Amino acid sequence: MQLFYKKGVLCWQLVLLLSVITRIGWTQPKTPYVQLGTQFPLQYTAGFEYQFHPRFSAAVQVGLLAKPYDKYLLYCMEVAGLSKNLSHIIEKSFEKAYMGSIGINYHFNQKYYAGVYGLASRMYGKGPLLELANVYYKGKFPANVDPALLAIAEGLQMNWESDLICAGLLAGRRFLFPNSKFEFRAEIGFTKIMGSQSRYSVGYSIIDDSVLAQNLYTRMNDEFKKSYWKYGYVPSLNLYLVYRLK
Repeated sequence: MQLFYKKGVLCWQLVLLLSVITRIGWTQPKTPYVQLGTQFPLQYTAGFEYQFHPRFSAAVQVGLLAKPYDKYLLYCMEVAGLSKNLSHIIEKSFEKAYMGSIGINYHFNQKYYAGVYGLASRMYGKGPLLELANVYYKGKFPANVDPALLAIAEGLQMNWESDLICAGLLAGRRFLFPNSKFEFRAEIGFTKIMGSQSRYSVGYSIIDDSVLAQNLYTRMNDEFKKSYWKYGYVPSLNLYLVYRLK
């Protein structure tokens, strides 16, 4: 609940900032753009930008984080300090993540700009329960785990979802093509994970409600939350092909 409150506060702050800035350039010519590209190592993305003032524009994007970007993302977090143990759990089970962002850009001139943005993401993963638990506990299960439960859990898949809320900064350059509505943009970005909430399940209450699973789920959620906050620094290289709609 606290994570969604943070998401709401961040979104409302961006919307309020957008509404104030929009009033500044209300009488200026307005230019819409669409774009396709990548934010390496974050996502493959498509977006829409609306320049409502010579100095300001607003942008929204949707994106997909898929292999092999997940490996580079984990590497960035490992460099920042993420433990190999948690990194291996994500690497073994990660499937995909959907992302959405909203931001404000300030244009210094026709070529150079900088911006701020908020980003929300939902990550999905699946992997063998015992294998992931074995990685997490480093091969040493708690002494109070019932051996019969381990036998039942053999072969079961653990599904997990993680909601992330992030904030970021970017600096970019536009490369305009003569007599064309197309242009190329290159950016350097920096994203910080501000909060997270994770959920885990194998779909069987006898397992999900067990001491082993509950301890594993709770400890993983707490540890991931702390690690995302402490080590969730992701630099990115953003490249886009942009088309001016009018």
